[in-house]
Amino acid sequence: MNGSLFKFDVSYNYLTTLDITNILWTQIIFCKADFSHNSINSFTNILNWKSQYNSTFSFHGALVGSFNNFTYFSMFNENGFNLKHAGKSDNWLVFARGNHWICDCKVYPFAKSIELFVPLFHQLHFFTSCDSPRQLQNKTLSDIVADSELDQLVCYLSLADWCPPQCHCFYQPAVENRTVVDCSGSKLTRFFFSVLPSYINLEIDFSNNSLRNLKIIERIKLDNFKRIQKLDLSNNNIEILSNIVLYRKPLLQTSVLHDIYISSNEDDELICKWLLTSLVPCLEKNGFDVFLFFMDSTIGKPREQETIDVIPKSRYFIILLSDDTKGNQQWNKKEWKYAWNYYKWDFSRELIIINYDLLTYDDVVKHFFRGFFTLRKVIDFSNFNKNIEEDVVALLK
Repeated sequence: MNGSLFKFDVSYNYLTTLDITNILWTQIIFCKADFSHNSINSFTNILNWKSQYNSTFSFHGALVGSFNNFTYFSMFNENGFNLKHAGKSDNWLVFARGNHWICDCKVYPFAKSIELFVPLFHQLHFFTSCDSPRQLQNKTLSDIVADSELDQLVCYLSLADWCPPQCHCFYQPAVENRTVVDCSGSKLTRFFFSVLPSYINLEIDFSNNSLRNLKIIERIKLDNFKRIQKLDLSNNNIEILSNIVLYRKPLLQTSVLHDIYISSNEDDELICKWLLTSLVPCLEKNGFDVFLFFMDSTIGKPREQETIDVIPKSRYFIILLSDDTKGNQQWNKKEWKYAWNYYKWDFSRELIIINYDLLTYDDVVKHFFRGFFTLRKVIDFSNFNKNIEEDVVALLK
């Protein structure tokens, strides 16, 4: 909101939604914007506004959202306010008590940021506390971080989330972004790998059951099997193993020209700089041969033809999504198409997406990578751990 208003008060009304553009004030200073005592349960972004690196907001002011029906801090990322830019409002006072804050896995990215930026957010968290789950009730997010309880920010999964019957499932981003499927001691006699939560890094506990035959694994979709990181089959009655458990057919070494093909917006200087000074050196240090088009392409050779020639001979694909590649770059879309098709039909390949600008996906991106966003097989560039390069290497090994 931009203008000369010093105070704005719509408290004690019947508002149910609040647009992001009505709370991010851009004038030099404001006193108070009061939205308290309404029925607001969500933020909207009707104008599809996005914060930018050079966005400016008011230097100081008080934003009051107390006593509404908020449950999540959905103003960030999904409604246009990039969490990377939240420090621009560090002098604001935000009052948000009297709401029903749910402190589960959806809050984790926000809570994780506090570890590095506590001074920027203490005004907000001082006045907010969790309403659920029970073990975190009345704790503020600052308390959770201070007590090293980020691992308590979990989402429990139900049958609707493809948690198998007789099992307990939860998604826990703080612990290696894992999803636990606990079926221990459930009197199971057979597998049901076709029914699994749509997440990556699955840790499945089938211990203390009556499983006997592992041959049924051969009828399971490979994508489901690939998502399993840990599998506990201890204390069963297993008599028959499956070859798929012991053997994974590799891409023929003679057909590999490059280990990794990287697709990115070559017009973005910051992306190119990060690739050349951080990611590529890290990959090469770990023994990977990298093909970066703006560095390694053959002079004079048609771009699409070289893309067609190189991608089939690359073992892994890394795709950087940024604002300019969000459905606008024709070359990037062709690279996505070829990389996706080879990944989809070749079990031995791997595809990694780095979400450079914390984008949600538009129709073009969705066409190729919807499953990755759904399964969280995406590395956010601002993951606050400062270990993106190591995360990429770990996924490739």
